[in-house]
Amino acid sequence: MRGLSFHEALLDKLPKEHASAGVFMSKTSLRLRVQSLLQITSAALLLITGSGFAFGQNLGSISGLVTDKTGAAVPNAVIKLTNADTGLVRTFTANESGNYAAPALPAGVYTVEVTAPGFSSFRQTDITLNLRDALRIDATLDVSSVQEAVEVKAEAVQLQTENATVGQVVNGSQVVALSMNGRNFTSLAALVPGASSTQPSLNTPVGVTSNTSIAFNGLRTSQNVWRMDGQEDYDRGCGGCIAVLPSMEAISEFKVETANSSVDTGFGSAGQMNVSTKSGSRDFHGTGYEYVRNDKLTPRTSLPI
Repeated sequence: MRGLSFHEALLDKLPKEHASAGVFMSKTSLRLRVQSLLQITSAALLLITGSGFAFGQNLGSISGLVTDKTGAAVPNAVIKLTNADTGLVRTFTANESGNYAAPALPAGVYTVEVTAPGFSSFRQTDITLNLRDALRIDATLDVSSVQEAVEVKAEAVQLQTENATVGQVVNGSQVVALSMNGRNFTSLAALVPGASSTQPSLNTPVGVTSNTSIAFNGLRTSQNVWRMDGQEDYDRGCGGCIAVLPSMEAISEFKVETANSSVDTGFGSAGQMNVSTKSGSRDFHGTGYEYVRNDKLTPRTSLPI
C-alpha cells in the first residue's frame, strides 16, 4: 500500500461527509480546498525566496587567502568586514586551506581585519566594493608573541581578478554631477565602450515614455536587461519600457556589463544594467535641488542693433 500524502492522511481522519445547518461539504470538495491552500502557501514561499535571490544579484563579494610570511596557509583565521557607511559587521572563518569567502555584501567602503592566534593582526582599509564586484583581498600575517597590527590602505583602483566580466560602474556622484537633458539616468549607459545609442536628445524621465534604445557590441536592444535592486525593471507588455525610473538623487550607483556576465544574471545576451538605489547610513543626510527651465534665463542669440 502506497504512503499517504499530508492532505490525504488529514482527509482520511475526517468523516466521509459533513452536513450542518444546510451546509454540505464532501470529501472531494474538502480535498480541493486543502490543495488550493497548499498551492497558495507554496507560491508565497517561492515569492519570498525568489525576492531574496533577486536582491542577491545586486550584491558583491570579497574573498582571499590568509598566509604567513613563508606562504604557508593559516587555517581558521577570523575575518571581520566592516562597512564604513552603515557600520554593518560581517564575520567569517577561513577554512583549513586558509581560504575565505564573504558573499552577499552591499556596495560600500569596507575595512577587512584578519586575526589568528600566535600571529599579528592584519587590517586593510578603504576597500571600495562596487555593484556586483568580486574582489580578492589576501592577507599575510607575521608570527608574533605580542599583540601587533599591520594596517594597509587599499589602492584607489581595485583590480577585478575573480571573473572576466566586462563592465563599467557609474557611481551616485557621477549620476548627479553629469548634466542630462530630461534627467533620465538611462542616457549614462550610452557612455560605456561598445554602446551605440539612438535615444532622443530629450529623453523623458517617465518609464512609459522613456527611450532605452542602446545597443551594446552590435547586439539587439531587445536583448538588454534592466534591473532595479535585483528585480527586473522591464515592462514587456509595453514593448521595451522601463517600469520604474527613479530620481537621479535616489541612485546609489549602477553598473553596465557588456560582456561575459556571470550566470546569475539569467536571460539576456546583450547589456546588463544593474541599478542600486540608496539606503540609510549612520549619518543624517539629504538632498535639496531645484530644476528650473525658463526661457527668461536663456541667453540671447544675437545682440540688438
